[in-house]
Amino acid sequence: MDSFSDHLALLIDRGGYVMVPLLALSVVSLALVIERIWFWVATHRPGRVRRLARLNDALRLDGLHRHRIAGAEAEQPAGDVAVG
Repeated sequence: MDSFSDHLALLIDRGGYVMVPLLALSVVSLALVIERIWFWVATHRPGRVRRLARLNDALRLDGLHRHRIAGAEAEQPAGDVAVG
């Protein structure tokens, strides 16, 4: 680990103070990429997509009772909007 900190100090020394914001922004951008991947995987699970498709079908059929049932089981913001 000491070698890494020495290498980082050398990189900042050679690049000047511009390297510090670049390093900070690189860490922030990497964190955002990981968060978006996590969000995408969490919202596009097969069960969630199926429930949302069932809610969409119920709303298209225009059955009030069916759309309330489908909305209650959607467990997504779209289900809350459809029920409310």
